[in-house]
Amino acid sequence: MGLGGVPKSWAALAIDLISQFVAPTATERTLRGVPGDEPDRDHIGQSYRAPDAERFPHVARAARALVDPTERERRNFAMGVIIAGLEATSTYP
Repeated sequence: MGLGGVPKSWAALAIDLISQFVAPTATERTLRGVPGDEPDRDHIGQSYRAPDAERFPHVARAARALVDPTERERRNFAMGVIIAGLEATSTYP
């Protein structure tokens, strides 16, 4: 058993999972250029709001929730989900 009650083998897999999350995030940030600059945010928001609300009601209702969180809020949520998953998992398949 490793630190925090997480089996060492799970900790290794968690590191792998986190690296799969971090790599695309770093690439996205690099492609944007200036850290913290989110020039495509309006374009992305328009893409989520553009579909016909009658045909895609779930997308229309979730549009703001999909684009309003900041990069930091999105990252913190993702890391929280990963950590909560490790804490909640009692057996490894």
